[in-house]
Amino acid sequence: MKPSKSKRRRNSSHQQQEHKSQRNETSELKQDKGWTEEVKQSTHHHGAESRLFPGNTAIWMTLLVTLVTLVLRVRYVRQERTWWILHPDEIYQSLEVAFSELHGYGHRTYEFLAPSTRSDNLSLYQQRAQQLGMYALRSPLFPRFYTAIGWMAQWVGCTCTPYLVWRTAHVVVSSMLPLAVHVFAAAVFRSRDVGAVAAILVASSVHLGVLGAHTLVHSLLAPVIFAALAVFVSLLNHPQTNQGNQDALDTGQSQQDNAHRSKVEPTSAAKTHTCLHCSPKPRPSPKRKEEKLHISYHQGMDDVCPASVFSVLSRFVNFIKKQVMVLNVLEVVPQFGILIPTFAVSDERTSEIARIDATNSSLPERNVLSSSSSTRRASSIDVTSSNASKNDPQNASHFGRMDDMMTNGRTVVSDREVSPAHTSKKKSRESKESRVSTLKSSACGFALALCCYIRPDGVLLMLLFLFPYIPQLVLLVLHERKTLFSLFMGGCFGILLGIFDDFYFYGVGLISPYNWFRFNVMSSVTSQFFGAEPSLMYLHDFVLKNEGMRILLFVNFAVIVLHWVKQSKPHEKDSFRSVLKLLTTVLVLFGVYSLQPHKELRFIHHVMVFYFALSAANIVSIAAAQKNVFGKIFSTFLTFTLLLTFAYSQWKDWPIPQNDSFKTWVYNPALDNYDVNRCVTFIASQTDVRGVFSDKNLHSIGGFTFLRHNVPVLTLTFAGYVEYGMSSRVEVFSSNWLGTQKNISLLTTDTISNFFSARNKQYLVRHLINRDEYNYLVMDAKTEFLKVGYQEMSTCGEVKVVKRIGSDAEEKRLREIIPHLKLTAEVAVLEKEARELYAFGLKDLAASRYGEAQRLKRLQG
Repeated sequence: MKPSKSKRRRNSSHQQQEHKSQRNETSELKQDKGWTEEVKQSTHHHGAESRLFPGNTAIWMTLLVTLVTLVLRVRYVRQERTWWILHPDEIYQSLEVAFSELHGYGHRTYEFLAPSTRSDNLSLYQQRAQQLGMYALRSPLFPRFYTAIGWMAQWVGCTCTPYLVWRTAHVVVSSMLPLAVHVFAAAVFRSRDVGAVAAILVASSVHLGVLGAHTLVHSLLAPVIFAALAVFVSLLNHPQTNQGNQDALDTGQSQQDNAHRSKVEPTSAAKTHTCLHCSPKPRPSPKRKEEKLHISYHQGMDDVCPASVFSVLSRFVNFIKKQVMVLNVLEVVPQFGILIPTFAVSDERTSEIARIDATNSSLPERNVLSSSSSTRRASSIDVTSSNASKNDPQNASHFGRMDDMMTNGRTVVSDREVSPAHTSKKKSRESKESRVSTLKSSACGFALALCCYIRPDGVLLMLLFLFPYIPQLVLLVLHERKTLFSLFMGGCFGILLGIFDDFYFYGVGLISPYNWFRFNVMSSVTSQFFGAEPSLMYLHDFVLKNEGMRILLFVNFAVIVLHWVKQSKPHEKDSFRSVLKLLTTVLVLFGVYSLQPHKELRFIHHVMVFYFALSAANIVSIAAAQKNVFGKIFSTFLTFTLLLTFAYSQWKDWPIPQNDSFKTWVYNPALDNYDVNRCVTFIASQTDVRGVFSDKNLHSIGGFTFLRHNVPVLTLTFAGYVEYGMSSRVEVFSSNWLGTQKNISLLTTDTISNFFSARNKQYLVRHLINRDEYNYLVMDAKTEFLKVGYQEMSTCGEVKVVKRIGSDAEEKRLREIIPHLKLTAEVAVLEKEARELYAFGLKDLAASRYGEAQRLKRLQG
């Protein structure tokens, strides 16, 4: 039966109305999408304009700075004229240990010697060293790095000198410090601008450049430490542990940019906020779009619902967050109809809203505060009204109308309406993120623990840095058990690896960091052995070193004073709070190291990095202030002028061997180690070396790493001339992780063959003539040695190399000289030599030297 005309007319009219409604909805969605795109473009444009390095320029700038630093340092260390020794530890606590492991002979100081297992037959000096705990003070993990590099160089057939290979490998690692500092500063201050400026300052610093170009433990560990600290800080800054500002690292925005972005792009929950007692506010007209973009987050909320309870509750919750209180349950009075946004605003994908029944007298059936530790997303309130909708159809329709009103006609999809495929994909993504997070936290704990084991004073550095983060650490313990467990297990594995390697290297059960702490901190002998420096040495030699450093000091002081004086905006206060945290760490560390009697610039290597990160934050703050006054172009010009001025001042102070400027950096300027090492390198290239005499200090020679000949050595020390013959070598059994086992012949400081006072050179010359194995001599170029039997081979600056000719005729002439040598030593000098020989355990030589002293005394008497 056909429908009537009136019925067909009604159906057609109904279809037309449906099509019209669909067209209107489509048009409205397009308008909404267009307006959203305009907001995003405007926001992105403003964020780019407000930053010193727009877009990804900060990252590219840091990568460029790191690459330039790497190229310049590698080129620098490959030049032989730069082979001067900053401190003996760069040889004897790293390269020399690796050389002995690879070649089976070398020189080891007491820091890498195992404790003596026998109490008898020890010399007085050896007994003294055992009593003071002068043994096994360093972890062998540090020289293991160079051992691995040397083994790989041998495996690929590299013919370069070991020193060049090791120093090149060292600068490759140390040149990564600008990149690590960028990540660290960006995590601490949540600004890639600060990270880029910090990378420029670190790469330009002459202090960090000189320390990074030498094989010192501080510069090798620094990139690892600051990269690990960046991961640690990012864990602490997650919404679960830091309910303050959102992390800007993913978007590249500074905290100032975050504040502006929150005005423009509130969270999805904030966008859908409304109240039961007021109608939704219409979308702003195009004329007011730009004006709307500059309304702050809380102002936007008050405009939407001026008298709502949400405004008060939001401020109260923010106060609780800032006080770092744990928010487990949130109870809301059921008479009020409100929407509560998600606590985290860092990820819009997880933004949800909580619907609370405003009419039903009972609260909803489910009221759960969920917390996902696997993805570390912020807590959200998921409250449903299934009970009310089931029991009361009117209530259900009311909730439907209320949903439409709250979402302004948009559809809000709950978790129950998500498809199984979407849920499975979400779980898979969360599982992957959880595994990555666990791996990062484990690696962070492992790296920090291992670095502290290698260099125990790093514990103080990390404790003082993390002390201002105690509230976040408490929340990490309470909420992020899985992350905390990963950190703990990684740290335990790092410490166990260090303990195992100590046992493997020294052959006895000990913990080298404990030995280091007992000798360097608990005892007072370090100042007696190494001397004491002025209390303000670090201030004079680092903070006030040159014009660039003084400019940084002025910038830091000015910014901090201005922040204290003027009324700062909320986001500026948050940024200044991060500055105060790092400033406190820097000041306390400077104070602690300044109170130590023995001071060296290498000790405050990591404090320097903290100082440059702090300076970078203050420079970016000044750039933002200048932009408001002078405009972006002029402020950017001033900022880069400041950075270029700093870089030029650092380059001007770079040490150069040709003009002896490097002598202001070396441990002892009187050692002349640059010329000495050039002479030793010349001797290393000879094939007939049987023994070496050096009129220069033992600490100015680059050890067997430079000499590369397993021969006896007679050299000057602080006490006098000491002979380290082959009979005085100590045999040590060594086995590496590759399974190779060998006996190593070691030259040790406490085991010698003979001793001569510096005032008894006639006896020394007689000894050199009688011992023909010392066929190469290193001495001052101005020194007039014997005119027969020796010839000059090479001159390097103020030092020369003399070779024993060795022909029969020349040897005969040398033996004829011995009776004519005037042995004019004083009795007191001979008696001193006898006492030294006895202290070294050479009782026969001591008796002979004492007998000569008595005969001379009778002749003079």
